[in-house]
Amino acid sequence: SARPVTVFTSIGKKVMMATTAAFDCQSKPNHITMIGATPMIGSAETAHAVADSLSELTCPIVFDPVMVASSGAILADDETISAFERLMRLAILTTPNLPELEALGGREALLERHIPLLIKGGHADGDLIVDRLDLAEGQSVDWADPRIETRNTHGTGCTLASAIATGLGQGFT
Repeated sequence: SARPVTVFTSIGKKVMMATTAAFDCQSKPNHITMIGATPMIGSAETAHAVADSLSELTCPIVFDPVMVASSGAILADDETISAFERLMRLAILTTPNLPELEALGGREALLERHIPLLIKGGHADGDLIVDRLDLAEGQSVDWADPRIETRNTHGTGCTLASAIATGLGQGFT
């Protein structure tokens, strides 16, 4: 089935489709300024196809490794998670939630591989949510805010990653 990949261009947002392992490069505009948060990628083959297409670009990429849903459901197998390495290396920022961070090998392992992270802390227990930005070893910033009690948390991580991608596409650093 087709999966959307959000692409931010200098003339507005465009949605491209990745189908199984075929990435729709024909609709890829020449004026891409930002690749947004990538959606759930259902297989290693698709992850590699998306990485092949994105590797040709020079714009910033934000990779949201959607593999563990808010409900706790596992959305990617081990082979797909391994293939995410290529996408993380292409990205200016990777934005895992806590279960995804664990599936990717943990914070220390990713920092040793020089993967910039924004760790989304909403899956932690407690009344305080802490998000952590790790740009490099020793370069960290934490944000802490009270948890908002709601059932409507589906998509909040993707929204955050897309907002970051939008800001980067607008020239914010």
